[in-house]
Amino acid sequence: MGGKTSPENRQFFEAYGFCIPIGADGRRLWPDEFKKYVVAGLEKGNLTVAGVVDDCNMSEDLVYSWRKRWKQECQRDDVDAGNSVQFSEIKLVEETESSAGQCIVIKGRNCEVQLPVGYAPEYLCRLVASIEGLQ
Repeated sequence: MGGKTSPENRQFFEAYGFCIPIGADGRRLWPDEFKKYVVAGLEKGNLTVAGVVDDCNMSEDLVYSWRKRWKQECQRDDVDAGNSVQFSEIKLVEETESSAGQCIVIKGRNCEVQLPVGYAPEYLCRLVASIEGLQ
């Protein structure tokens, strides 16, 4: 890590392959690309908050604020894109040709998927979003 001097005599802090400029007042000026990299790494499980705090010598609060802001921006982007309300047809049906009991039938624009009734709701939401092209 440590700072390096550039030709303009500005200090830089290196973290995760990014050069983070240090302002005249000594504060690190975190670029948006770096923040997005950290948040994406946290979401994917490639980074931990404790690891980022240690590697970058920053507070946990700062890391959590980046993650909170990113989630808020994603929600706002969905609303701005007109994706705030989306519906998919999901039916619980009795006996179908390919099932022996009840099943969940998801009909997308171009496909139909049959799942067992006990299919986990969090995975059901992800599947619907994938079928509808929301992720």
